[in-house]
Amino acid sequence: MIDHARSRADISEEVAQQIREGRPVSQTERRLAEQHKEKLFRDKAWIARYLDGGRAEATELMLVNIVLAAPVRG
Repeated sequence: MIDHARSRADISEEVAQQIREGRPVSQTERRLAEQHKEKLFRDKAWIARYLDGGRAEATELMLVNIVLAAPVRG
């Protein structure tokens, strides 16, 4: 997953380590990520840039998806 993330987006070593360790996120972090993703998907200009291969947009979405894929702290 880390290699895929880095091929499509700018993923820091800190984020890569978070993925490797499966670090959990808080319920608040999860909720904020869900809200942010919904906001991005309503932004037609952002979507156009993403579909045109925008690296910044790919990075932003990848980071949101990493949070959404992480386990939630109990």
